[in-house]
Amino acid sequence: MSIHARSARRLTVGAAVMALALVVAACDGDDPIVTPTPTPTITPTLTSIVVNPTSVVSGTAVQGTVTLSAAPSSAATVALSSNNAAATVPSSVTVSAGATTGAFTINTTAVAASTPISISATFGGVSQSVTLTVTPQALAANFTVRALSAVQRKLASDPAPVTIFPAGTLDACPLVNANFDCVFDGSGSTSPTPIQQYVWTYFVGARTRTEPSTTPVHKPSESGCNFFGGIQTGGLQFIGMRVDLQVRDASGTLSAVVSSQNIRIFPAGQCGYGF
Repeated sequence: MSIHARSARRLTVGAAVMALALVVAACDGDDPIVTPTPTPTITPTLTSIVVNPTSVVSGTAVQGTVTLSAAPSSAATVALSSNNAAATVPSSVTVSAGATTGAFTINTTAVAASTPISISATFGGVSQSVTLTVTPQALAANFTVRALSAVQRKLASDPAPVTIFPAGTLDACPLVNANFDCVFDGSGSTSPTPIQQYVWTYFVGARTRTEPSTTPVHKPSESGCNFFGGIQTGGLQFIGMRVDLQVRDASGTLSAVVSSQNIRIFPAGQCGYGF
């Protein structure tokens, strides 16, 4: 055998031994070490801020939501701000780990006119804004009536007046010394600007009296039995009275009239009424 043949034979045997060693290693579970490719880290960014609804009457709370591009591995804090004190927001909102959105509440207060307000969110150097429009509450009159003293009746057969309702009864106006002994309370009225005047008008039968007031609580000043005289009661223990209220705001605008026809006058023997 030549020298070249012997060398070729040695190489062939060596390759076979190497292949056998690899097969044995594979059978023994000794796989070659493979380094895994690292998973790229995704950094969430702020994609949007929304409010629902986008326009509200002042005094109404609004839901706001921020959205991130990806879920953070740990809780993310998104800074919040408002450019107008009529809409207040918390200083920040938290987006929980594994989530992409965070919710917060916007509280609104009175405005004199429709006001667009910018609500902003900032996270990771990115800022997003949304506009919330706050509108004034409507100018509206509203009132209650309550008795200042006990409501009484005086029948001809009664030796003394008989109390039928305690003081504070709603929609009741006792007569004491021929005057209304009740108060009208218009503090439930609403206006985008301060209310300057409360215009009260009350009707008993064909008689009418109007009394403006600059404060919401008003006690009628009517006196004299002629205002209540000649009313046909039909045997009832009270006289029906209607009351109207209008309020005027700082701009001079008058509200619509609000009316109550459920108010009762209890004479309790006053002005010649003995029922």
